[in-house]
Amino acid sequence: PHYAEAGSMLESRYHSRSCGTWEQGEWLQDPEIDAMIEDAIASIDQKERFQKYYVVQEKIVELSPTLWLLEQAVKQAYRSDYVIFPAEEDVKKGKLCNPVMGYNFYYRDFKVFPKRAQKPYTPFKP
Repeated sequence: PHYAEAGSMLESRYHSRSCGTWEQGEWLQDPEIDAMIEDAIASIDQKERFQKYYVVQEKIVELSPTLWLLEQAVKQAYRSDYVIFPAEEDVKKGKLCNPVMGYNFYYRDFKVFPKRAQKPYTPFKP
C-alpha cells in the first residue's frame, strides 16, 4: 500500500520486490538499495528515518536508473453540484492534498447524487 512518505515511494519504485511491475519499469535489482530502504522504513525516529531516505535518494540519483523528464501538473474537472470528489473538496477547504500515485481517484470515497444536479447533462452536439 502507498502512503505519503518517502519510504513508501522508495520501496514501490526501487526495491527489487517491485522489479518489472507497473511501478518499476527500470528493473533495478540492487541488494544494497533494498537493504537501505528496509533499514530506513524500520527507523522509528522521524529525523533519523528522513536522513536515511535522503541517503537512499542520493544513491538512486548516483545510479540513475530513472530519467525524470517532467512533472505533470493535472487539473480535475467534475460536477461539484452533485459529485463529491474528496481530494478536491479538501483543496477547496485549503487543506493540503498530497495523494500518492493517482490515489486521489480512490472512487470508493466518491459520492454521486444525480438528483442534486442543477441542470441535466446534455451531450455535446456539433
